[in-house]
Amino acid sequence: MRLSSFILLVVISISPWHSVFAKDSKKEVTPDDLYKTALIAFEKKDLLTAVMIWLPNAYQKNHADSQFMLGNLFLNEKAERRNVDQAIFWYKRAASQDHAESQSILGHLYYDGKSVTKNIKESLKWLIKAARNDHVESQYTLASIYLSGTDIKSNPKKAAYWFNKAADNNHTEAQNALAEMYMYAKGIYKDEKKAFALYTKAAANNHTNAQINLARIYLHGLGQPKDTKKAFELFQLLAKKGNADAQNYLGDCHRDGIEAKKDIKLAFKFYQQAANQNNTNAQYSLGKLYVNGYGVKKDYQKGVSLFQKAAKKGHKNAQMDLGVAYFTGKGIIPDTALAYAWFHTAASQGVDNAYKNKSVIYEKMLEEDKKRAVLLATEFVKKYGQQNP
Repeated sequence: MRLSSFILLVVISISPWHSVFAKDSKKEVTPDDLYKTALIAFEKKDLLTAVMIWLPNAYQKNHADSQFMLGNLFLNEKAERRNVDQAIFWYKRAASQDHAESQSILGHLYYDGKSVTKNIKESLKWLIKAARNDHVESQYTLASIYLSGTDIKSNPKKAAYWFNKAADNNHTEAQNALAEMYMYAKGIYKDEKKAFALYTKAAANNHTNAQINLARIYLHGLGQPKDTKKAFELFQLLAKKGNADAQNYLGDCHRDGIEAKKDIKLAFKFYQQAANQNNTNAQYSLGKLYVNGYGVKKDYQKGVSLFQKAAKKGHKNAQMDLGVAYFTGKGIIPDTALAYAWFHTAASQGVDNAYKNKSVIYEKMLEEDKKRAVLLATEFVKKYGQQNP
């Protein structure tokens, strides 16, 4: 039965339904009582009874929770029974009464632009209302919008403010995001101790990225005493769960003999596991093993192919080594213009000797090659000149 048909039945049935309800109750029936009764019916998949109660409760009693549930029904129904306009109508009725969940849904609907026309101004209006009403997911979304600068001008201070609010409400993604802002001074001052505290909170709630970041802090001693044993144990735990970053770091540990005996073959195994999951750093490290023949038969083509994958995802050292490959012709057809472009891209990210290399080969190129090299270099910096975190 269509939802519209349900509503017609409700209109016909409002008076008798309330009379029956009143007779069965010795106390005055409140809007909250009606809402809870409807919720029980809804959970038993008795949609007709639920709507018969929620609709008059929403219209006549202006009950926010009932309005919210009607909004959900209209939004989540399938095919012809879905009515986004009606959903918005009921969400706004509830939101005007400071119903935080309704405010949040409106904010996310207008931001996503999938069910309604995208409207950043309208989205921010409702997200801010919900966030001020302590709605944690809205606080996190709002912070993410302010940080990204995709749809509005980036505002790291506002981002940090709302991440902090959500973090205080134990939102693990917000804790990790705020920790990264402190760790890398993303628009706010650098504070490795605050970052460590936030990573620790999120990691305790099994937030994988926070656990990886915490392990990195222990590995390198960033704002905390170095503890390679703790780092290694965390990497092992996460690698067993299939985490690519942890697999890559275990590769580093076995390659360099950190808390484990040096074992290039074992390092190769972990790098390969991570590279198969498109981990950029592992692709580069695996490429180095192939090019140098460490722990595996030397294979320039495989190595350079891995450099290409990593370079196109912004790995600056892979860009440098790819430039060398194009210049020397080892593992790939030589091309001085492409060599120049990759050296230029690596140089834009501060790689040692990359600027010198591009200058040297530029002087030896023909004029037509120089023009192509400059065009490629400009294109590559735009497309690949951003080092992955």
